[in-house]
Amino acid sequence: MLSVGHLKARRQPNLWHEFNPWLVLVCGLITTIASTAFVNWTAREHTSTRFHFAVQDAEVAIQSRVDIYRALLRGGAAMMGANADVTRADFQAFVARLRLQTNYPGIQGIGFSRRVAPHEKQTIINAARADGLTNFTIFPDKPGEESHAILFLEPMDARNLAAFGYDMSSEANRRRAMERARDDGHAVASSKVTLVQEIDLARQSGFLIYSPVYRGSAVPETVEERREKLLGHVYAPFRADDLFAGIFGQYGAVQVEFDAFDGTELNDSALMHSSTHHAHAPKAQRIVVPMDIVGRPWTFVFYSTHQMDATPLKTLTPLTATLGLLVTGLLFSATLAERRSHRSSQQQQFRETQRAALRAHVGTAFTRHHSSARELLQDCTDAMVRYLPAAFARIWLLDPAENMLVLQASSGMYTHIDGAHSRVPVGKLKIGLIAAERRAHLTNDVAHDRRVGDPEWARREGMISFAGYPLIVEERVIGVIALFSREKLPPQTLETLASVADVIAHGLQRRQAEEALRTAQEKLRRHADDLEKTVTTRTQALRDTVVSLESFS
Repeated sequence: MLSVGHLKARRQPNLWHEFNPWLVLVCGLITTIASTAFVNWTAREHTSTRFHFAVQDAEVAIQSRVDIYRALLRGGAAMMGANADVTRADFQAFVARLRLQTNYPGIQGIGFSRRVAPHEKQTIINAARADGLTNFTIFPDKPGEESHAILFLEPMDARNLAAFGYDMSSEANRRRAMERARDDGHAVASSKVTLVQEIDLARQSGFLIYSPVYRGSAVPETVEERREKLLGHVYAPFRADDLFAGIFGQYGAVQVEFDAFDGTELNDSALMHSSTHHAHAPKAQRIVVPMDIVGRPWTFVFYSTHQMDATPLKTLTPLTATLGLLVTGLLFSATLAERRSHRSSQQQQFRETQRAALRAHVGTAFTRHHSSARELLQDCTDAMVRYLPAAFARIWLLDPAENMLVLQASSGMYTHIDGAHSRVPVGKLKIGLIAAERRAHLTNDVAHDRRVGDPEWARREGMISFAGYPLIVEERVIGVIALFSREKLPPQTLETLASVADVIAHGLQRRQAEEALRTAQEKLRRHADDLEKTVTTRTQALRDTVVSLESFS
């Protein structure tokens, strides 16, 4: 006789066998739909992350190259301002040493436009023709008006030869850029123009960067003095398509396409360059990025390419639908790990690029002889805030007479240099202790650092890290460099700051030595003048005495 338990045991397999296909189907459908949807979302997120980092890489490449061009023009302007007798051969040698097409492809050339008064025109024309430019003339002719004629332009290829003698002040966009560069005392980019070098039917949009040249080695203090002492402009013309081909040819193929517009309006009249001439896919990702191109606002619209959107992860979607929950979970874990690794790698690469840019910026800052020490230090703190995750950065220099650290430059949250910490005694507060102890002070826990005088301020402002380094030259402390950050500073950033501190210290020493040498040379010159006057006076007195004696005899 069978018991109830035996009956239940015999019925159970029958029920499971009856509903097993449906359970498998329902669970399989639910799992497949959920897994497929999730992998598809992960693929989109991965593509979006790749796109954002590609845009960042393109932005850094453009800005870095523009900064290099600005530095080249600043060097040319310094050469022309320091030596009023620069010849065409001198200018050719200067540009040839730069090896523009090899080192900086994308630039059409480097030239010099001279400010020409009406009474100087014929003299300038005659001198240029005597120098080998037999057909040189200043055009368009503006009788009785001042001109800004192109006298030098290298390399002297067919395009650039067409521009010699062109009066750039005759065109409104160029004239506005030159006037702004003249009044501001630094390089300025023009708006969209058609270059005189466009001698072919296939014309490109263009623009120019002007760096003012003044008589003397320093930039005049006032706008009136700058207008009066303006000698001309060292400038560079750019064909937009050639420029971006040169930039991204060196940085490798970009994974994004973009349209570049002069100004903030996104229309055909403002379009400077388009990396594609076909319509973008409706699902293409798009980011609008405003950028400052040497004082001129530009707008870049970046688009993802078909290759970027066609990420390999999308091919996993049908595979996930067939393999089920287990394979989907494994692929999801692998995808997340790969995305995190990729993002971490990209962020690390971006940070390293920023740190390299800071080292390069500070390294070249002290080559600008026309800038004062305070201007150079301010430029360094500006660069620290720009390239590092710094809330604010400051530099103090030591006043040995008072044994006092005097604030010279401040950037970021605080830009004033006359606040409570503008003068710090050596040995007092965290800044003074760094100078007294002659070693760096680093912390990633500012709120609990015993040297922070106001922990409440640190918590309120969200300050997490502090890094301060003494500026030491030949065993002498000459100042302190420091910054606060709202995030932890990794070892690579601290190493960069240490190297920057060393560069600033030796740059200041070199600048002081140069100033001392110039002062000594000036004293020697004055002493020679005084000695010559004394000899002349005594010689005349001796002659008068001889005449008197002869008369007496």
